[in-house]
Amino acid sequence: MWWNSTCKEMGFRQCTRGLLLFLFLVGGCAGRAEEFPTPRPAVRLRVAAVTAGQPYLREWLTLYQARHPETIVEIVPAGPGQAQEMLARGKVALALLDQEPEERYRGILTATRVAYVPLAVVVHPDNPLRDLSSAAVAEIFRGRVADWSLVGGEERPLQIHLLPDSSGAVQAFARQALAGRPLSPQARVHASPTLLRQALAQDPGGIGFLPAMEATDGVAVLRIDGRPPSEGEYPWKMPLYLLWGPRSPSEAFSFLLFLSRFSPIQRSGFNSGPRPDSPAGLGRSSTRARQIWMAPQRRQVTQISSLRLGRV
Repeated sequence: MWWNSTCKEMGFRQCTRGLLLFLFLVGGCAGRAEEFPTPRPAVRLRVAAVTAGQPYLREWLTLYQARHPETIVEIVPAGPGQAQEMLARGKVALALLDQEPEERYRGILTATRVAYVPLAVVVHPDNPLRDLSSAAVAEIFRGRVADWSLVGGEERPLQIHLLPDSSGAVQAFARQALAGRPLSPQARVHASPTLLRQALAQDPGGIGFLPAMEATDGVAVLRIDGRPPSEGEYPWKMPLYLLWGPRSPSEAFSFLLFLSRFSPIQRSGFNSGPRPDSPAGLGRSSTRARQIWMAPQRRQVTQISSLRLGRV
């Protein structure tokens, strides 16, 4: 055999040592190969989200993917009604809304309030006012102030710009700033935050409100009672709700648990409430509601109540 002739040339002892070294190296390589972890199969997570929630959802999912690189994420833009319908039909794993879920989905979908987004009052950049009282803002948006001079500004006609009544921002603002009273019927209504912002940038007498992350170029943000939107005691915030349904896969609950444990919300520039210490109820079917992470403000809560599509 080939190795016999080779051993005669090298010497039996030296050849034996070579064979033993060869077998050791081959065995070691095989052992090391077994130590490499088996790659996890890719999983897909589709989340329907309203426009106002997409920047925050994108940040949360980026943090989640850093810990779960096998997850393929898809954000599906949708209005509140469409997002809930897609979730109920199992077309998406989760839905992020800027308003409370519809009553007709009670008992079908489960919601958790995950964040509060400040609602910034915005004006034209040339407006000299930079601070208004909450009482003055309420009077303005009820349509009782026709000129800026009546609230400490220069003499100039005042024009209100609003988003549609169906938007979560308008619903939250009317409830919090106006105590549920109607907004001015003389307001100019714009279909999106971008269109409202563009209109304000061209109207020196204009005023409106937007989710804080939408108050960017072309407008100036007012302080309210001396507080900027970034401050914790700022008075008006729009809640964001994360929903799941009976067909939500296990990956959806893995993401929910990630939010409750690591709270990326607190790193996103707006306030969230306390988290449940033990979110084990997520992902477990029950005749009662799964555990819901609600966010009461300005008080410590040791236990988070559970309600299916209800208020805590």
